[in-house]
Amino acid sequence: MLKSSDRILTSHAGSLPRPADILQMIRAKARGEPVDEKKLAARVKEAVTEVVRKQADVGLDVIDDGEFGKPSFVTYVRDRLGGLEAHGVRPNAWLSSREAITFPDYYKAQESASPRARQVQMACTSPLTYKGQAALKAELDNLKAALKGLEVVDVFVPCISPANIEDWNENKYYETNDQYLFAIADAMNVEYRAIVDAGFLVQVDDPRLVSYYLMDPSMSVEAIRAMSAYGAGESNTSTSKPFRSRKGMNRSVASIGWRPDQPPRTQIERRGRVGSDPGLEGVCTRVTSGWSPQR
Repeated sequence: MLKSSDRILTSHAGSLPRPADILQMIRAKARGEPVDEKKLAARVKEAVTEVVRKQADVGLDVIDDGEFGKPSFVTYVRDRLGGLEAHGVRPNAWLSSREAITFPDYYKAQESASPRARQVQMACTSPLTYKGQAALKAELDNLKAALKGLEVVDVFVPCISPANIEDWNENKYYETNDQYLFAIADAMNVEYRAIVDAGFLVQVDDPRLVSYYLMDPSMSVEAIRAMSAYGAGESNTSTSKPFRSRKGMNRSVASIGWRPDQPPRTQIERRGRVGSDPGLEGVCTRVTSGWSPQR
């Protein structure tokens, strides 16, 4: 990632509000309804051009495509990884979170109103492979076309982390969780490498690396900080989720020919409202100490 000695370079987390008509088509497709794929592809390309130019116009230095080519940062891998298939319904984990306890009225209303209340549970039932080359090429081609004539400092492409894929998609094929996590990492290495080869920064999104505190009401602030401390009493066989997040991430970015100014960036989401926020102090240094793309 480029550095500046003159000023702080500006960027954002990655996902930007998608146009309403694109959301309608994406949601219809997710429900299994017929969608004009050519119309959707053309509209996505148009919207990517608009959002890229908007970011440049407002003065952002490091920009992306707003993730307009993905239905969501979690579910897009369903179409890019071979070996996954629908396997029941996944309940909304946020309904039992620390936030739901803090704001019960809000989450009670969400239980029936939100499309997240009942989601398709995907499972790995055969060897994982990466099959999303065509979709990824279209995504990168749209971004390249949108950048023509613009001057920005750098461009990044957000991707889901191996640990989030593991969390959202049950393992019903591999003998051990490590085998499953490493199979995911190896498959996603194909996507990360293609992005680097296209000349863009890879951003690995791993929001749950810190948000385990919110999802588990029994966990203390001290516990999440300890769990985020790389190597603090942990071995390579540790099963703690933050440690496994880093283990999968490090493997997924291994052997990629990074430029000196272009290591991967990662998005670790500190999501929490009043009464449910674990606090930023002491977390960042513990998390980043485990990041090692050369490992």
